[in-house]
Amino acid sequence: PFILFAIIGLNLSFVSTLFGHLSISEAKKRNHALEHGTIHFLRKLHGKKLRVGGRAEKDGFRICGVKKKHDLSKAFEQFIKEIQNPNPDLIISLRCSSNIVTAQGFGLLILTISTLFLKIIHANYGVISLVLAANFLIYILLRRKLGGWIQEKLFMSLNFSSARIHSINKVKKDIFGEINPVYFVKTVVE
Repeated sequence: PFILFAIIGLNLSFVSTLFGHLSISEAKKRNHALEHGTIHFLRKLHGKKLRVGGRAEKDGFRICGVKKKHDLSKAFEQFIKEIQNPNPDLIISLRCSSNIVTAQGFGLLILTISTLFLKIIHANYGVISLVLAANFLIYILLRRKLGGWIQEKLFMSLNFSSARIHSINKVKKDIFGEINPVYFVKTVVE
């Protein structure tokens, strides 16, 4: 039983983030999709090695690592044009914290279920090794697909008829890991 508590303790950040994300507002979900779509087209414009990140808010989103405001506007407009033909690949990102948290949660869930199962049946080391190997394989095979699906269904929304940029303003970094410059893209979503 102490292993189960240790696993839960190590994943407290996952649990708190999960509950925070499950209560995400529709406005924030829309801006999350707009942020991801903008980043998708920024990477198309500058290449996949571009170090860029973002975070959605209710009234827009933060973007860090982009040098020119014009590039933000251009990428946003390109996304709005492309989203007329809904394509989840434009908004799903394996680098997003919601996807990472989902993968972490999936791993925690299968490990917890397996631990309880192994404890109930009093498994020997051979069975334990086999179950842990199966957990690892299931995790590797399903985490990205499941993470992307959950990200699209729970953390994003394309439920809007129009979206435009109200303003783009340079702002100060407010979290560890943001790369200068940081911009806040205020959006109008209807």
